[in-house]
Amino acid sequence: MLSRDEGLSSGWREFCRAVKHETRYLFFKENEEVEEQDREFVEPGRMLAELGSLVGACGLFRRLEAGSEYWRVRWDKEGKKFETPSEMGPPPESKARQSRMSAAGIPAFYLAEKPETALAETRDAGRGTASYGKFKLLRDLTVLELVKIPRIPSILNEGRAQSRPSIKFLHEFVRDISKPIERDENVHFEYTPTQVVTEYFRRAFRIEKETTLDGMQEPPTDAESIVRRTRQVRFDLNFIIKGEDKKFVYWLERRGRGVFLRASPIDVSGLLQDKLFEKVPTVVLTSATLSSAGNFNFIRERLGLDQADEMIAESIFDFETKNATIRLNIEHCIARRYATNHLHARLAKGRDSERQSMSFWPDGKSGNRIS
Repeated sequence: MLSRDEGLSSGWREFCRAVKHETRYLFFKENEEVEEQDREFVEPGRMLAELGSLVGACGLFRRLEAGSEYWRVRWDKEGKKFETPSEMGPPPESKARQSRMSAAGIPAFYLAEKPETALAETRDAGRGTASYGKFKLLRDLTVLELVKIPRIPSILNEGRAQSRPSIKFLHEFVRDISKPIERDENVHFEYTPTQVVTEYFRRAFRIEKETTLDGMQEPPTDAESIVRRTRQVRFDLNFIIKGEDKKFVYWLERRGRGVFLRASPIDVSGLLQDKLFEKVPTVVLTSATLSSAGNFNFIRERLGLDQADEMIAESIFDFETKNATIRLNIEHCIARRYATNHLHARLAKGRDSERQSMSFWPDGKSGNRIS
């Protein structure tokens, strides 16, 4: 018998297969002859409504306030610059190309919260001249926010155990619809499932029977993470090569065929204050080596701890007795090792002498004589 998340996952896979290879514009009547052991299986005809119910239960909606600003990028291979809102707006129906969330011929207005994200997401990135457009919302908008799915609750969390299968499936669903897309002019039917889902939330889905959605906030694709990692690598490399910050020590490390550039702060007190102590209400530091000379003055200075409670707990280790025992054991082991080595040397010498003294008696018997 299928579990709840297995029924959703297998239902989504069947939905994808059906809309790609069987029917794309008409939906399916629910099969009333499903066997009892497959009751958790979500049939293609119920998949969209099931998705709507899941995102509603998780509250995956976000209100974008009027006045919020978003970015759009448009490229031109011949170097033309676009300056008017109509030129930077959504394409006309005759020029609307397919994307992961919209079919060819159906315009969609793609915006990003950051200009670098808008640049990375454009189809013709790097070909010609890029024009940037910044748009401001004139009214509040409600969007489906697929980037805010709750974390999968632990199986030990009794209060949220019932929601675990649904949330687990939603994460799988988002990973599936976030796969990279081909950037060419061919028709890719692999997009069809997400395009159908988009149409459902755009045209049929309702929040509390009245409110419709104005858009969808898609999960970030690989392009955004690549841009973010590239910028970080560029910053790190520039920081290490210049070596201008006197609060850091810089060095080069070679291991095998690899060469590594390193930088480490000399004084970590400011970093710990910013990243740890000012963000966490209570921090407990415990170690056998925090104190020196019976106080915490050194570690306080190094970590920048102006206000902190201190406590040195007496060790339960019996140093005097244990040290004496260890010392005696070491001396005993040394003595035993010396005696053993001396005995082995004597025996080895005896075996050598024994081999040298062996002789044969006239009656054919052998005897040993140690000289």
